[in-house]
Amino acid sequence: MKNSPKVAVLGNPNCGKTAIFNLLTGLNQKVSNYPGITVEKKNSKVDFKRGLSFHLEDYPGSYSIVSQSIDEKVVSDSIYDWIRQPELKPDAIIYVLDINNIRRNLYFCSQLLELQIPIIILLNMVDIIDTENEIDHIKLKEQLNVYSVIPFSAMTYEGLDNLKDALDNLFNSPDVLIENSIMPIKHDLLQTLTPITEKVESIFHVTDNLKNSIALRLLCNPNHIDSISLNSSDSESLKSSVKESLDSVDNDFKSLLTTLESDLRYGWIDEMLIRCSFKKIKVID
Repeated sequence: MKNSPKVAVLGNPNCGKTAIFNLLTGLNQKVSNYPGITVEKKNSKVDFKRGLSFHLEDYPGSYSIVSQSIDEKVVSDSIYDWIRQPELKPDAIIYVLDINNIRRNLYFCSQLLELQIPIIILLNMVDIIDTENEIDHIKLKEQLNVYSVIPFSAMTYEGLDNLKDALDNLFNSPDVLIENSIMPIKHDLLQTLTPITEKVESIFHVTDNLKNSIALRLLCNPNHIDSISLNSSDSESLKSSVKESLDSVDNDFKSLLTTLESDLRYGWIDEMLIRCSFKKIKVID
């Protein structure tokens, strides 16, 4: 087992993330969604009686890697640090998901899957789940191909022993193969992204699926470049590549770009949820 592995706790605002952090660490941190309460990530060393020890980092709630607030920028900056400096990546992510808002909560999760970090998903608030939000968590694990999916309740402690077992097994296994499922991007769109993917590969030193997803994000959100910590040369280079890609498409396609990433991700998420017996997604013949 790696000495003092690092685990990041991530999720949307109001998903119960900080309550779970407190549950694991014993810290009495105030749980609130007022601005500034969890703008800085919280750190704590966790020691389980079974001998497992690791560092836990609680990040502010975030809906997406594309930050829209100070809280989200803390998360976005950290993720880009992980991408550019892999030695900074956590050894695992605990992704806390409000099971009564599973579709929206899976959006940010779908972006994290592309980092190929072991992910344990906690389906939090199962103690107050609405019938229409019930889902086959075993099928969800198969669809996402993550390390574990655990029905959980921070209030009743349901799933806590399963979470400890998952962390124990993860950090005591000599070789863990991580192949998280990722959203596919069609060939025609990949062709459009080519100028951006080439720059992303050279600047971020990433390849394959991750460079494609970053390129898609920048094409759909050009202003996002300004929120990434880059030197002026790299920033201008990325902006030029986005302009080149934009110049290659017609105006009809350009009008779709502001929602393209979210449309593609939610389409992919909906397909998975249907396969997981999720009742809220309606299949139209």
